[in-house]
Amino acid sequence: MIQNCLEIANNSYGNYAIQHIFEEWGFKVCSELLKVIDHNIVTLSIQKFSSNVVEKCLDISDEV
Repeated sequence: MIQNCLEIANNSYGNYAIQHIFEEWGFKVCSELLKVIDHNIVTLSIQKFSSNVVEKCLDISDEV
């Protein structure tokens, strides 16, 4: 999944899957996925669906 993370995050349904993974598994388990998102945060932030993933990361990071 890590290899396809950017494509999945930018998909109209895939972004929900990634958000759910963060909610259920937490940041520690998803560290590799977070690295990919971190390295591409600007690109992901300006796209319609993947911006939801970035927002979820920011929301959850406030709780940790």
